[in-house]
Formats: sequence, structure tokens, C-alpha cells
Amino acid sequence: MRFSIFIFLGVNSSNVKKPILFIFIIFLAAFKQDKSPRFVGTVVAEFLNNGRQMKLIKEFAFVDAKKKKWHVPAGHIVDGASIPKPFWSIIGGPFEGKYRRASVVHDYYCDIKIIPWGEVHRMFYEACITEGADEILAKTMYAAVYAAGPRWATSVKTIIASSGNGIGKPKTLRVETFTILDGTGNSEVAERTVEWINSNNPTLNEIEKKLAPQLKYTITSKREIIKK
Repeated sequence: MRFSIFIFLGVNSSNVKKPILFIFIIFLAAFKQDKSPRFVGTVVAEFLNNGRQMKLIKEFAFVDAKKKKWHVPAGHIVDGASIPKPFWSIIGGPFEGKYRRASVVHDYYCDIKIIPWGEVHRMFYEACITEGADEILAKTMYAAVYAAGPRWATSVKTIIASSGNGIGKPKTLRVETFTILDGTGNSEVAERTVEWINSNNPTLNEIEKKLAPQLKYTITSKREIIKK
């Protein structure tokens, strides 16, 4: 968004005071609107025959406070699995309440795993608040996905590889390692924080600090990609 400021010389300030004030108010309103998190479009989907999954008919998106657009394409299948099932009895199912749209975006980015898991879970909290979820409920859901939701990690290292026959210069190779972690066993740890969250209304950082030392993960898959 581009704004221009014009200075007029020889004009009585009293004549332009009101128009300038009006323009300034419009400027503030536009700036505030640009900063506000919002959903773009409507979730239009159909349930599949298995009764557990939905297929998106139209594209959908969430724009966070930093103006980052979290786009979900039409055709993607979601099932709410990114929210740990043990919490469904506490907060309701993934397609219930004021976090249905948030769960669709969260599901998609937990599926494709191209953005760090920490950013995806934080986005989920912001989307829940934007959708109208109570702050305590949103923080309870954040604790659930932080502790027992999907996690993945990407690491990069460089290796020097010599030629097989010893002839020629060694080559520098880039090795990318992608790891998927399973933390479903951490659900009980997260459940024990529910009362604490209700009583203290902690920040997200405080939730992470309380949970992190207690969490354990196992590697479910790991693959390496070698690039020249």
C-alpha cells in the first residue's frame, strides 16, 4: 500500500484542517485493517465416504498479523488429525466450535511440512483467536499441538566426496535430512497442564517452557537427499 504526502504552500491551514484530519483517520483505519489477522474465503468441503475426512472444494487461506498468507488449495483432504485425539473429549472434535477453519489450515501445513513445526503451531493459535475461540481454550489447544501434535525437522550438512577411482577433484555435496517425530505419547503431559492454563492464563512462551522438559519423541521416518 503506497501513501503520498503533499504540502501545499499559501493555503489557509484552517481550510484544510478538517480534510487532513479525515485523511489521517482513513490512513489509520487502512493501516489497522492491513495488520488484522483474517481468513480469506469460506471453507467449502464435502465429507468422504469414510466419514472421517473432508475434501476441500474451494481454496481457502488465513492471513496472520505479519501479513503471511497460509494458503490451502482446493482438493486437499483434511481429517483434523493434527489435533491430538485425546484432547477431543476436552475441547471437542476438530470440526466443532470456533476453531474449525483454524484446524483446516493447521491440518494442511502439518501434512505438507514445508514450514517449521513451531511456526505452524503458533499460526494455529493465532487462527483460533481470530476465529473467535476463547483465549484459554486457544491456549489449551496450543499446549496440545505443541506437546503431542506433529513435529518434523530438516537439517543440512556438507560433505566432501572423493571420486571412486581416485582420479579427479573431490566433490562438495549438500545432504539434507528430513525427520518426522512422533510425540503422541505426550498427550498425558499436555492434559496435566489444562488446569494450570485455566488458573494462570500463561503466555505461549510460558506454556512451552513448562512442557518442553517433559516431552519425549521417537523418530517415525528419516530420509536423506544428496544434492551436488
